[in-house]
Amino acid sequence: MAAGEEPNDEELQRRADNFDTEKAALAVDYLVVGAGLASLAFLDELLSLDSKATFALVDKNEAPGGHWNFAYPFVRLHQPAAYYGVSSEPLAAGAKRSCMMTFEPYDNKDLADKEKLLAYFARAVHRFEATGRVQYFARATFSDGIIACADGSKRSVNVVRKLVLPASNVVVPAMRPPAYAVAEGVDCGPANILSSDEESGRLRTSYVVVGAGKTGVDSVLLLLRRGVPASAITWVVSQDCWYFLRDYIFHSGSAFLGMSVKMLDALNECSDSSSFFHKMEAMRLVGRLDPSRPPPTTFRGATVDIEELELLRTVEAAGGVVRLGRVTAIDATGITLQQGHVALPSADTLVVDCSANGTDGYAPIRTPFEADRIHLTPCYSFNIGFGAAILAWLEKNVETDERKNANVFTIIPEPGDVVKWGSPALLPLILYGQFKMDKSLERLGASSWMLTHRTHQASMKHISLCKLLWAVIGPTRLMARRDQFLAKMEAGGFTDVQLHRRHVA
Repeated sequence: MAAGEEPNDEELQRRADNFDTEKAALAVDYLVVGAGLASLAFLDELLSLDSKATFALVDKNEAPGGHWNFAYPFVRLHQPAAYYGVSSEPLAAGAKRSCMMTFEPYDNKDLADKEKLLAYFARAVHRFEATGRVQYFARATFSDGIIACADGSKRSVNVVRKLVLPASNVVVPAMRPPAYAVAEGVDCGPANILSSDEESGRLRTSYVVVGAGKTGVDSVLLLLRRGVPASAITWVVSQDCWYFLRDYIFHSGSAFLGMSVKMLDALNECSDSSSFFHKMEAMRLVGRLDPSRPPPTTFRGATVDIEELELLRTVEAAGGVVRLGRVTAIDATGITLQQGHVALPSADTLVVDCSANGTDGYAPIRTPFEADRIHLTPCYSFNIGFGAAILAWLEKNVETDERKNANVFTIIPEPGDVVKWGSPALLPLILYGQFKMDKSLERLGASSWMLTHRTHQASMKHISLCKLLWAVIGPTRLMARRDQFLAKMEAGGFTDVQLHRRHVA
């Protein structure tokens, strides 16, 4: 601007922006984006490992918890609360505190609900702030060195070490409209609608539930438990799914170790994912809606107990399951699907949309550690929290990004991979990645860290040390079985699973 020239509106705004950001400038070692499980588990771990590190936590939502803020009110965890969340904050209802540690035993009925989880995440963030080393910015975004808050204020930030980014864009049905056309006049909504004041006190003549993942399963179960007859439910199942059976996996610490042995034996005996799932079905580790039909071609890790599976089968027995592919449109005449058309059961029908594949939001990332940032990619089976804690441990304890990346085994398929997300063949690959991570951490000297970490499934905070040691060095020789499976996979022992260089680095 020339000397003596009056500033225009744009220049005045630029000066105001610069004044605000310069006045409130701050420096932090790490800026963590998002306050979902992965981001909080990473922050929690590094906060504990590095007593001097400082953090900014920036989240677009009003409260911590990520997608849990938008989940349907009757949602519960798949797995026991014992090992979900962050390492420093117990969650299990049966937690037993002592002077040495808090023991959280496996309990397959202790499945925390949405209200408890959101309170848990809020408590964790409050405790982070209390350290004086974490500044939390809710309803805010970060871009180009600026934190922009919903109230219009801005903060310039100097990130001394790294920006930490979640590697997911998980979307639940309540976060977007249905993926199919819905005509005016059709009563349709996400699973959340079942908990609305209007619907929670009302039994309609008929319901249509679209989707067979966790959300669809939970919605069908809620309706049945409310007293809706199975004959009044139409369940659109575009692809039959395999489900983990909670009873024989998480009943107790001993049951979990026993399941691990059985699963490894099945992995070592089978030559493809189809025979592996059939073997697991025979051992009652997995189940499906209709055992008389061809085996499912989809697996996304959803978990039910046997009582729930039997209840779901009443809809099948009543003839209410529709298998005609995905829904493409719904109008007053009925439901149009890829392979046909079915009429709406009645004018009083409520369509419950449960069709979002939330896990598809995870991006494939080969190198989570870069010079100026860390991508919180899933790297430990279905345990997002422990995977993020592993990345924090590597950040603190391993010197170079190259070496850190060499010790991470990502599990998200990339375009062009033989194994696709949602395929049953993904489970052997996921387990391979988990066991490779175990061996990698053992070589790096992290065995005792894993053994005492509350978000690790096989931690002494959930299973007694005697039982853990007996499983490892006793007659079951769990580690020998694991190493046998790793060698088998690397020799091409699963015909429908292809390993890539990134898997075996």
